[in-house]
Amino acid sequence: MNIVNDLKSLLPSSWSGVEEVPKVGDQAPKDERLALSKKSIVAFVRHCGCPFAEKTTSWLLEISASHPSLDIIVITHANEQDSKDWLDLVEKNAIDSGKKVDKNSIKMVCDPDRTLYHKWGIGSLPTLGSMFGSGVMNELSELKDKEGIQNTETKAGSARWQNSGSFAVDDNQIIKWAHVAKDAADVSNFNEALQSLDVN
Repeated sequence: MNIVNDLKSLLPSSWSGVEEVPKVGDQAPKDERLALSKKSIVAFVRHCGCPFAEKTTSWLLEISASHPSLDIIVITHANEQDSKDWLDLVEKNAIDSGKKVDKNSIKMVCDPDRTLYHKWGIGSLPTLGSMFGSGVMNELSELKDKEGIQNTETKAGSARWQNSGSFAVDDNQIIKWAHVAKDAADVSNFNEALQSLDVN
């Protein structure tokens, strides 16, 4: 555990330039790092080390294994090496729990300055309660008990105030489904994303 990173991650950050969240029917924001060209799920996760970010990414690893025609893109705000190390751990934990996954089946994009987050309308959590409220803590405990997912090492540059969100984008780069979390525990329902793309 890195106490310095943990403490720094709790510091509120003020970020300007957060755009409106793209709505269903909108053109997906353009950025060469994403290179959207076919049906895709784009997920902006919380900090590397967050159990809810791990649950999100583990689920997407499963989807990628069962739907190889989809592009699965996970965006972190850690640096490249820390993001890679974290994805290695997520993959290992998923395999240890009996899932058949391959980290190489998804694309990870590192966005430490969070320009992509802001371009897609993913800003900060609104209140302390949305990060540490009783509902979030209950979900955290349940996630550990039922799925064995818990806090891991907080990576440098992590921001616990950073919100998460996910989008389904069709092969014409049109938003078909969008979800921005209401609190830290609000993991996107990717079954809805698949339905919006007519993928079973």
